[in-house]
Amino acid sequence: MDIYKHTNSIATSITYILFISDSDSAWLIDCGDVDTVITWAEKNKKIISGVFLTHTHFDHIYGLNGLKKAFPECKVYTSMEGIKGLYNPKLNMSFYFSALYHDTVGTFVFEYENVYQLRESDVVELGQNINMEVFETPGHDNSCLTYKIDNYLFTGDSYIPGIRIIANFPKSNKKDAEESLKKILDLEKKYDLIINAGH
Repeated sequence: MDIYKHTNSIATSITYILFISDSDSAWLIDCGDVDTVITWAEKNKKIISGVFLTHTHFDHIYGLNGLKKAFPECKVYTSMEGIKGLYNPKLNMSFYFSALYHDTVGTFVFEYENVYQLRESDVVELGQNINMEVFETPGHDNSCLTYKIDNYLFTGDSYIPGIRIIANFPKSNKKDAEESLKKILDLEKKYDLIINAGH
């Protein structure tokens, strides 16, 4: 599994593109600057087959409508709380981002259906012997998920090395954030994983 990392233009969130050289498919972790993703996919002759959301704060999802337009078969994966956030500008924080950026980014509501709900211990098969494992890591937001594939761990904003976890948003929970951090660090140590955070 190879990874292409792109730092997005809003809030320096990160979109990761996961791909296998001999496969036509690629997958995203979060979706910010969609034009960059489309350009990469065209250059590398890939189809974006799915996007795994670490949580549904605006800076991690704002490219989803453009992504689905470009790749209609692309599957969107998130938690139950994440599904709620996709369709509610206050829950996904775009209502507040819009004010912060003087309304230049607008509010976000996902325009499509068929979102796939993920839970703790779910496994999504991406290819032969390539599986995405799912861990619930709420705290920063109640929609937070962490993903393990090969020796990589994608933690979103549940753990950003060297940065204190922000847990004072409307759907945050400090106790959950502490428990999720411990869970992530235990996984990192147990499997000697490479952390790929959301910023």
